Amino acid sequence: MIGLAVFGSSLTMSRMVWLAFAGAAVTSFLVYALGMQGRGGFEPIKLTLAGASVAAFASSITSGMMLINKHSLESALFWMVGSVSGRELNHLLIVLPYMSVGLLLALWLSGSLNVMALGDESAKGLGQRMMLIRVVSAIAIVLLAGSAVAAAGPIAFIGLIVPHLCRYLVGNDHRWLLPRVQSRLSDY
Repeated sequence: MIGLAVFGSSLTMSRMVWLAFAGAAVTSFLVYALGMQGRGGFEPIKLTLAGASVAAFASSITSGMMLINKHSLESALFWMVGSVSGRELNHLLIVLPYMSVGLLLALWLSGSLNVMALGDESAKGLGQRMMLIRVVSAIAIVLLAGSAVAAAGPIAFIGLIVPHLCRYLVGNDHRWLLPRVQSRLSDY
């Protein structure tokens, strides 16, 4: 929304990609920083609550910007809902390199994510480098989320339903949730 307000109709797809990555990075950082606050360190429930609060904050900023900048209301409504309608292959080709790197990082981390699901202390005891895994995971998330938003906008219901559907179909093993290219990648 900030990009639409600043650039208006001159917002190109290549600019949109970088704005989407910037937005994904800033929101990821805020969610992670809020999720780490308090006792107990990193816990999934705290991360979920932090995500909900950052989403509410971003929604209020978007609403405020729409009130201030009425000429971008139509474009803003399209991007608030998200759509693949009117998208062409060249839109995908622009974000494909970033999506590929994000997917490769996610595949590389699949085994480590399984170990981290056991909890921080168990993962440390099994030799996982927690900070490295979290940083690389954050980079993968920013690349994948930023690419998806740049190509289609924030289609929220897909982001809410697909993870649960995948876990229902294949279980909690990240090696099945994230198809593995090489079985040895997660050993490094």
